[in-house]
Amino acid sequence: MNQKLSIRDLTFIGMGAAILAVLSQFSIPIPFSTVPITLQVPAVILLALIYTPKQSFLSVIIFILLGAVGLPVFSNFHGGLNVILGPTGGYIIGFPLMALIIGYSKKLDNPLLTFILVYIAIAVDYFTGVLQLSIVAHLSLPAALAAGLYPFIIKDIIVVFLTVLLGVKIRQRLSTALL
Repeated sequence: MNQKLSIRDLTFIGMGAAILAVLSQFSIPIPFSTVPITLQVPAVILLALIYTPKQSFLSVIIFILLGAVGLPVFSNFHGGLNVILGPTGGYIIGFPLMALIIGYSKKLDNPLLTFILVYIAIAVDYFTGVLQLSIVAHLSLPAALAAGLYPFIIKDIIVVFLTVLLGVKIRQRLSTALL
């Protein structure tokens, strides 16, 4: 197996990290939650559906590393380890896992399984996010679920559905254009 990254891979990885950084700035605070609504999750889903699993995973890792060293790539132009280690950092930590799970769905080439794996990936992200929110914010698990999961379920069901439709369509167009 070839572990080298081509110029094309490096270009896509850099663009993916930049796309994540830009879409992270679209943030809507929720009054009763410390977790804002952002376009980070749809961005991770799109990257994972369009890019190779390696490209999407490394795009997310680069995005996280850029934020970890202090560049303001996270929502509301925040950056630093304090964000990753803070109450909402668990969601960011879950992004690479999301990219891997969703990237695997492309090997199955089945739209229904793609939807199922994307929802599983979202569940994994919620797990890491709610767990860290509970620990760092000293919230009980029910309180962390109320602040970091329940307000987002309906939104994510709709957004994920639309994002997967868009991502699958883009992937199909790109695969025919690149042949």
